[in-house]
Amino acid sequence: MELRHLRYFAAVAETCHFGRAAERLHMAQPPLSQAIRRLEVELGVELFTRTTRQVALTGAGEVFRGDVERILKCVDDAVARVGRFASGAEGVVRIGLTGSGSYRQLPALARLLEREMPQVMLEVHTEMLTIAQETGLVERRLDMGVLRPPVRQEGIAHRPIADEQLVLAIPEEHWLSKAETVRLAQLRHENFVMYGAVLGSVVNDAVIRGCIAAGFHPHCAYEVNENSTRCAGRGQSRYRRPAGFHPLRAPRGCAVEVH
Repeated sequence: MELRHLRYFAAVAETCHFGRAAERLHMAQPPLSQAIRRLEVELGVELFTRTTRQVALTGAGEVFRGDVERILKCVDDAVARVGRFASGAEGVVRIGLTGSGSYRQLPALARLLEREMPQVMLEVHTEMLTIAQETGLVERRLDMGVLRPPVRQEGIAHRPIADEQLVLAIPEEHWLSKAETVRLAQLRHENFVMYGAVLGSVVNDAVIRGCIAAGFHPHCAYEVNENSTRCAGRGQSRYRRPAGFHPLRAPRGCAVEVH
């Protein structure tokens, strides 16, 4: 049994007329009649009663018609779906984001996808550092990423979408909490909460470069894995109250682009 035989049957069942069904299928009537006969032989039942005046479905034909309609609909839906998938209009987009990208870029991306490609689902992986996203992209576990340069691995196309200013997060009782801006050199004797060195954070690199340019090397008192943990001041009792954010006036070269 071939799929085209089911389409032949469906056309005859709908029109109850071999001539009109043949016209709809763009074929001659005799081959259509022969194909239906072969289908009946294969099934071992008569699907139509035929007289000189009319063609009608038998009881078995009525039962078969319902199943054939469901089968053909599934086939047509599958063909349409794979076409939409191939064109990018349907499927799953797997995106990796840095911690800040989860708050800044993700909402806009989600709205854009919902508006332009409503059939595409978004699979979100947050709190991913650049090096982890690079690996996910190269290994085809991610389709796109919002990360910070430099991009170290080959085969990854990227472009800037935003610039981020480094800011200082401190508790409200900190001696710098009332300052409108803070010079990086003022943090010479402060303890820093930073990503673990093994994670390869480009933000860490930018902070260290900026501090060195300001004449000191930052003292890392605590290592964490996530942005939210950094803001909470994990391990520091003086971070009991919500942290304040202050513009950080750093030497040139400390700006971090977001890609």
